[in-house]
Amino acid sequence: AKLALSAYMAETVMTYLGENNPDERLYGIFLNCIYALAHRDDSIDKIKSVFELKLMCAEGLSPMLNRCACCGSNEIEAFDAEVGGMVCRSCMKGSSVKISAAVYKALYFLVYGEDKKMLSFSGNDILLRELGKISENYLLKQSDREFKTLGYFKAMRNV
Repeated sequence: AKLALSAYMAETVMTYLGENNPDERLYGIFLNCIYALAHRDDSIDKIKSVFELKLMCAEGLSPMLNRCACCGSNEIEAFDAEVGGMVCRSCMKGSSVKISAAVYKALYFLVYGEDKKMLSFSGNDILLRELGKISENYLLKQSDREFKTLGYFKAMRNV
């Protein structure tokens, strides 16, 4: 599964960079996640989520977390990948997902925290699964494309 996740991360980086486009921040995120897969005990779910969210932030597509991404209200209730962040109760729709305070805190840490500390948070399996669903859905909705290697990763994950 680690090799499959590495392939997925490489495909997403190539999608955003193309060839001959040096982006030190994005390469740093990619290489740190590859290193973590090979040499750290972090869960594969954590590394995948961190990579997806940091990739989007590096590309200028950070989710809005401090206020409603639709109307600007400070009374946020749920996350909506289609609109690009948190939404209030009146702006919630079918694609909106209520998230726990712990997941919100992890999202906030990843979006607004330093890249060099991106893997320095902890969470239980439930938090990491919820964060993983949000980060994957956000990347897919905001990039408006599918990644072949994501399907491969999911197939290998279940082996």
